[in-house]
Amino acid sequence: MAGRYEGNYSQGTERAKEEARQAAAETKQLELTEAELDKAWNERIKQNQFLPEYLVDGALLTCTNCTTEQVLGIKETFSAPPGSDRSRLNVTRNTISRAGIQYFATVKECERFVNIRPFGNCKSRADRDFEEAKIKQVEENLGSNPPESLAPIKTGTCQYLMNLEDEWENLKSYGEYVYIDGERVDKITMEAVLFCKHGGFIYPVDSGFIPHVGGVRVWDSIIPEEVVATVNGVTYTFYPLDNWGGVGGGKYPPGVQRDAEGRYKIAVGPKILNPAYPDNGLLWGSDFEGFSDKIDIVLSNKQTDEVKIIECVVVDIKAHSYNSYPDGQSYITGDIARMDFESGLLQTGIAYPESSNASQNMAFSQSHMNGTIVEFCGHAVDFDLSEYRLNDIIIVD
Repeated sequence: MAGRYEGNYSQGTERAKEEARQAAAETKQLELTEAELDKAWNERIKQNQFLPEYLVDGALLTCTNCTTEQVLGIKETFSAPPGSDRSRLNVTRNTISRAGIQYFATVKECERFVNIRPFGNCKSRADRDFEEAKIKQVEENLGSNPPESLAPIKTGTCQYLMNLEDEWENLKSYGEYVYIDGERVDKITMEAVLFCKHGGFIYPVDSGFIPHVGGVRVWDSIIPEEVVATVNGVTYTFYPLDNWGGVGGGKYPPGVQRDAEGRYKIAVGPKILNPAYPDNGLLWGSDFEGFSDKIDIVLSNKQTDEVKIIECVVVDIKAHSYNSYPDGQSYITGDIARMDFESGLLQTGIAYPESSNASQNMAFSQSHMNGTIVEFCGHAVDFDLSEYRLNDIIIVD
């Protein structure tokens, strides 16, 4: 479908419906009546209220022609599993632009089995020669040893009949796009459809976006408003979103430290870069080869709510971000400490058990237990950290 349905939404809708009717009529697949088409679009209006919302990886999809009820193939009856009237969008083309940890979907995400898993049964029966041949072959290949041999007709007809257009159609566009291999590609909005040449059209039920509720998401982890720690039986509470960063000083060079691109040089816990970093890691620089070292820190002013984005580059890894002591560290101070949060994200004062710090008198340092996330690798910064609250951490690919 070549048209761009910008401007008047109702006109775009009518055009989409008309093209669906024409395509269906040409292939003798028209099973949706005018009333059914109107009902489908009215339901879309009711559900989404035309919010300018974009789809992300994991968006929930359905199709006007999908059903979980039984349908007749050529000779055999095909069934479909419960829930197969829905499918999750798998984003593969865009690996640049994200909402939190989820990549935005683009209009190019339309490959069967790769981006969109087929639904259950299709209301439109096979009636073109090549479609009938596919269904006939499935039926002829059924073995004589049920139930395993009947599996191909228990997962629906859509997998054999789905024939998607090359791009999604945004029936209303808000102008957002990404560049993929030098080509400008639009993001998919909630007011979008993907036509199937066999019949019907796919549309989103929800965007798939997972909001960051009660904390800041880093990969699959949520950094909460507060974290509790205990040291030798005494309880301490830290607030990593309000007290998110500090200046390292010590071994670092004097002044404000930036790289050639102007990014602040920082140190973070290992799981900021690699969410699967193991507890027995050595924290060597080579452990993080292949992982992006560029991070954008999104802040908001505590008084004015003004948003400030600081661009950073990771030049050091915080070894004191483990959550339990003693727990394999070779140097024992006699202290017992624990932070009730997963290792690798916050400054805990506890060294990773296999890191070089764990064999020295710095295996645990209560003075380094502060719950911060970012350490600036210098002796100063050029703004007041305490005036800002952490809103988001974006890993820049």
